[in-house]
Amino acid sequence: MSSTALEGVLEELRDELQDESAELDRTYQVWVISAGAGRLADARFAEQLHHQVRGASGLTYVCSSTNATGEQEIDEIGNRAFAERIAEAARQLGAGEARLLVVPARQVIALWDPEHARLAIALSAEGTLASGSVLDERSFEALLGQVPVEVVMDPQMPIPASQPEAWLGQVPVEAVADLPLRDKDNWKPAGRRAAKGREAAKEREAAFV
Repeated sequence: MSSTALEGVLEELRDELQDESAELDRTYQVWVISAGAGRLADARFAEQLHHQVRGASGLTYVCSSTNATGEQEIDEIGNRAFAERIAEAARQLGAGEARLLVVPARQVIALWDPEHARLAIALSAEGTLASGSVLDERSFEALLGQVPVEVVMDPQMPIPASQPEAWLGQVPVEAVADLPLRDKDNWKPAGRRAAKGREAAKEREAAFV
């Protein structure tokens, strides 16, 4: 991602948070394994970025994506709980380029380092893929294949079958409380989109344990 695009995200972030001290920490591409798939080779880039953020209130995160005019805009401003899970997974994974891997149908989120073929589980509703565990790719796929598929669709936000990477609304709030958001079919001005995402994050934070 270009430095100019990151500067645009940072400027919008500081305006939304009203915090001039806010800085982007690490940025991860969001990759998704859709329902019906279970291998890392099936993962697809969701056209969204997850940014870890450090500011006056501590650690948080934002998600951004490219809008219809080609500008990078914030989709959601999250909260500390999920950002800390990602930061811990990054510490466990160590140095290297990582992706944020999301498997909505199996309620799993991990940091994935394809170069070193390793994953650190950030959040999971399944005990065999415990949060905090570090696995090689083969072990991860074997365990993931044992997790039952539990896709929950949000009737207020239908997901077109032609866009399997658009996974907003697929995961039960009580199981995975804090996910990056992407609503590909409803582009709105950045401020309104961020405000909507921020309110959604607050609602999920109340359910986060």
